[in-house]
Amino acid sequence: MRGLVVAAALLALGTSTVAHAASIVLFDETVTADIGAAAPLGIDPSLGNPNGGFGGGLLTGDIGFVAPFGREITITVTDLGTTTGTRAGSVYQVLLDGAPLGVTSPTAIDALTFSSGSFSLLVTAGFHDLGIWDFISTFQGFSSPYGGPNGGFVDEDFAQANVSVLVTEVPEPASWTLMGIGFATLSAMARRRKSARTNLKPA
Repeated sequence: MRGLVVAAALLALGTSTVAHAASIVLFDETVTADIGAAAPLGIDPSLGNPNGGFGGGLLTGDIGFVAPFGREITITVTDLGTTTGTRAGSVYQVLLDGAPLGVTSPTAIDALTFSSGSFSLLVTAGFHDLGIWDFISTFQGFSSPYGGPNGGFVDEDFAQANVSVLVTEVPEPASWTLMGIGFATLSAMARRRKSARTNLKPA
């Protein structure tokens, strides 16, 4: 009975540690978008594309990161406003390995809140290419599809955003060790009980 309690305690400790394990940060920086960088064609075509797909690529190009193993990751993008006046209104399209994941929340020019969005998906181990595109910069010289004062006219070239890429719920080695010991103890107890029952059977 005592062994069963110990094994259960080890399993509980191991699983609780897994549930609260820290995420692995693959990327977490502030990036700057530039109207001069050509965005991929087809950015949310339902909203129109007046500049022929030009606008909003990062000054430094796409973000490259390496996933240490196949696991779910979460990509979070939060607009920080334009570099010249910290104005809200930029909305970002997110692409991973060339495939669009979606756009951050719709935000009008000079709104009181900044656009943000999180995208979770399974990835394979290895290198990945993350594209962050300021969708609103596509409308440079035109009105934002999300509106705003003075018709939502888009007159800023540059925008900043915080971008983070996290691998979530990664078990720590100690957690696996505790769980392994717990399972091994339970297995050994089960074998001993089975053996004891076999030995008690009449010949």
